[in-house]
Order: sequence, then C-alpha cells, then structure tokens
Amino acid sequence: GGILSVVAQNVTMTISIPEAAAQNGADIIAVHYPKKEVSDGVFQVALGDLYAEETRDVLFEVTLVSPRNSSDTPIPHALVELSYIDTIKHSNIGPMSCMANIARPNNDDLGWPDSYVAIQWMRVRTAKAIAQAEHLASIGELDQAKKELHKWIESFQKEKFEIGSQDPLLDQLLADLNDCLDMLMHSNY
Repeated sequence: GGILSVVAQNVTMTISIPEAAAQNGADIIAVHYPKKEVSDGVFQVALGDLYAEETRDVLFEVTLVSPRNSSDTPIPHALVELSYIDTIKHSNIGPMSCMANIARPNNDDLGWPDSYVAIQWMRVRTAKAIAQAEHLASIGELDQAKKELHKWIESFQKEKFEIGSQDPLLDQLLADLNDCLDMLMHSNY
C-alpha cells in the first residue's frame, strides 16, 4: 500500500586503500558523507537503515596512482566493504567487498565522466558552495559570498552543458543556487 519497509539495518560502509595501491601512492583524500569516522586511513561510514527501493550515494576522492607500464588494465585504488543486518532473513550480511579500479592508460585520450557520478559530485559541490556563502554572509562578507556563488553558478552551468544531462536534480540545484544569490542581493539579509 505504498508503505516501504526497512530491509537493511545498521548499514556500514568501510573505505580503505589496498596495501599495493598505498605503496604506489594512492590515498583517500575525502569522503563526502556526514556520518563517518576515520582511523588509520580507513573510513567507516554509518548509513543507518535502508528502506526497500531506497538508494544512498557516498562519494569519495582518492589520489590517482600512475601506471608503471603502458597497460590499459584497471589499477586498484580503493576497497569498499559493506555490512548490514538483513531484516527479511534476520541475519548479518557481510562484509561484502568490492575493489574500486581505475583505468589509467598511458595516452592522451580524454575519457568522459560517468554522468551519474558527475551529477552527484555537482550536488556535493553545490552544498559546499551554499554553506560557504552562508558562512561568508554571517561574518559580513556579503560581496565575497555573492562572488563565490556567481563563480560556482558559472562553473555549474558549464559542467551541466559538458555532461549533457537533462536530470531534473541539476535544474533544482541551479534554482537553489539562484535563490541563495537572490537572498544575498537583498540588503535586509
């Protein structure tokens, strides 16, 4: 009847760098999720409970390892593990693991980004831009806040065009950015 049930409880994701990748310079730069802990370079992300048909996105950044040879074989950069309690089977699941491999061909070819990941990355950066503008405005730096929002709006529009996406989320994010800019334009902010 339209009511979704919890299908996974206490979902936890662990993101780490495999030893071989770490020896070649791979490292986790950032994990863009609010509920996370880090210990010895391993990030543990608490996703909480998940409902049927629900998805969650966790974006993370890693330094890229340079290939030692000209092979197009993908290079391991991160290990992601997932554990949870299956509420349907009443059992612990995991850790299930997946290696994040990145192809680093030794050529000048430019690969296109995955549009779904690019959209989520634009969402994260939009949230950061709005938070930064809010911070600048709160300390009286209204002109700098406006400048930063203008700069991100221009970059946002360019990236939206480059990925060629018609995703309504991008339109909503752009509307939110313009609303924030409009609020900054009023002297009674």
